[in-house]
Amino acid sequence: MRWPPEHPVLHDSALSPFIGAASVLCADGHLGDVLRHVPGRRMALAVDTPAGPGVLKIYATPRARGNHRRLTMLDATSARGHVPQSWGCDPTGHVGLVSWQPGDTLHDLPDGPWAHACGAAGGALASLHASGAQFDRTWSAMDELAQLRRSTAGPERQLVARADAVCGRLADAPTVSAHRDFHPKQVVVTDDDAALIDLDDAASAPAALDVGNFLAHLSQEALIGRRPSAAVAVARDGFLDAYGEVDGDVDAWEWLALVRLAGLALTRHGRMDWCRALCSHATQEVPV
Repeated sequence: MRWPPEHPVLHDSALSPFIGAASVLCADGHLGDVLRHVPGRRMALAVDTPAGPGVLKIYATPRARGNHRRLTMLDATSARGHVPQSWGCDPTGHVGLVSWQPGDTLHDLPDGPWAHACGAAGGALASLHASGAQFDRTWSAMDELAQLRRSTAGPERQLVARADAVCGRLADAPTVSAHRDFHPKQVVVTDDDAALIDLDDAASAPAALDVGNFLAHLSQEALIGRRPSAAVAVARDGFLDAYGEVDGDVDAWEWLALVRLAGLALTRHGRMDWCRALCSHATQEVPV
């Protein structure tokens, strides 16, 4: 596989040491577009391979090995077809190759199709949670609380003090094979189905974590004025109907996700107006 001299991976000092490993793992592949680049941390690249289109992932830390192990585990369960297949990782664990999931990204659909497709997303998530896979790492309410404490620095900081009481409701919840970063940008949809992508953070965690996180992202669409409230209401109902009964406190997990999204609105997007809108809603909806 050839790398053009201007390719951004060559100029990322944290990722460039693994170009050779990537070239070996995807020796017969041809580079496509850069799908995502977080400088100093990771890059995802579209590639054409003899097995079909794929995604080549290069990490500054050895995350590929664990991702390969978890995706291989899921490929032998009911989640097969709803998550990418792993096509291997390099011996250092810094480079992984996974199958491409065809379809349109849910986040990018117009309001009507978006709301309708949230039902398919709920069904795909239910398939992942029902897989029975036992991952090699866990994520709990206490982990979520610690993350909130580390990452909040704006107006949402005042809500973190209430998060202790909210997390107190979530102790000892049963765990499932969770995506742990589940939102509309992590779903691709076809005419009648959906698949989940980017399971880099997958862990054994409460089912309500994924459900609540997805619902928080749907609510955010209305709260920041990106989509009409009516479309969001249809999307929420369709998602929950397709998912089925949720084992856990969805309200508490959705609230925690809203607080986190308020912080990201400011730190990642520079939108104080979004942050304040999310904080105002979360202040009125504390589930204690």
